Parts: sequence; structure tokens; C-alpha cells
Amino acid sequence: ISNVYVPNLPQPYFWDSGHCIGQVYYFNDTSAYENSFPTWDFGDNTFGTGKNVTHFYAAPGTYLVKMAAQSNYSTSTCTSDTIVKTVVVNPLPLPGFSADTVCFGVSSTLKDSSVSNGGFIAKYAWNYGDGTADSAVPNPYVQHTFADTIYGNGDTTYNVRLFIATNLGCDSNVTEPVLVRQKPKASFTVSPD
Repeated sequence: ISNVYVPNLPQPYFWDSGHCIGQVYYFNDTSAYENSFPTWDFGDNTFGTGKNVTHFYAAPGTYLVKMAAQSNYSTSTCTSDTIVKTVVVNPLPLPGFSADTVCFGVSSTLKDSSVSNGGFIAKYAWNYGDGTADSAVPNPYVQHTFADTIYGNGDTTYNVRLFIATNLGCDSNVTEPVLVRQKPKASFTVSPD
């Protein structure tokens, strides 16, 4: 009687990280039973090999990712097994706003025109370009009184940045110029006839 070793069929399993277009996706092979050189089909007509691989998706969408676990025992009948998982690549939100032109000391209205592109906008962060920032949620606008950084000596353009993030973990930002005008200065002289 001789002992015959019967290797187990590889049990493929992997996890991925990433949620949004523009992010690198990390695929990590966590298969059991002698997986040496897994092969990957990322579902977008691109392929890879290795236990831990990265991939960059060019477009948002839903992709079927296949990973084939390869046994170290190539002469056995249990050389490979495949697992398929769905990977969703979410689009980025589109931040946007408009602002009215006001004079120093008057609140400017910044009207939100952002689009979530999936999910909903869960976070707003404003940097007003005058040394102040906050996380005001537009409803449908926010008001801000710009600090007079030049002490009334001329019109000033502030580069206002809006950062938004969705509940899906995707974020984006935009910077727009906002003009704040110098207040008029009343003055007169009187001279005798």
C-alpha cells in the first residue's frame, strides 16, 4: 500500500479597495490551498498576474472581476479554480457654485449647483480665500462676508474653493473667483464763492 497525496482544489478569494473613478484599485489574493500565480480579468478587457495587483479603471461602471487561483501542483487534476466578484466604480461628483458681486462689509450669496452623480452629497467644505473656511451646507446657498484684506483700497478677487464628498466616498473640488468691490468713500469740500 502506498500513500497518495491528493492536493486540495485552490479556494480563490480576493478583496478590493477603491470606490471611485480616478482611484487606484488594489486587489489582494487571499486564496487558500497553495495559490502561487493567480491570474486576473478586471472586466474591462485588461488582465494581470500576481497575488497583490493594482488596477486603474478608465470609466465609471460595474465590472465583473475574475481571479483564477492556480495550484502549485500543476500535474494534478485540481490546478485551478475561479471566483467572480462585482466591482462598482462610482463617478466623481461635480462641484459648482456661483456668487454675486458685493461690496466689502456686505454678505455674498454663494449658490450651490453641485451634482452628486450617484448617492448624495454628504460633506461640504468651503475655503473662502480670505483666511476663513467652514463646512456650511448650502440650503440652497451659503452667505459669507469677505474679510477686507486690503483695507478698502480697491476691488479684490478671492479664489473660493468648494470641496464636496458623497456618501459613496467620492470627492471633488472646484475653485472659482469671487469679486468683492471697494466701498465708495463719501467726501466733499466746500469753498467760498
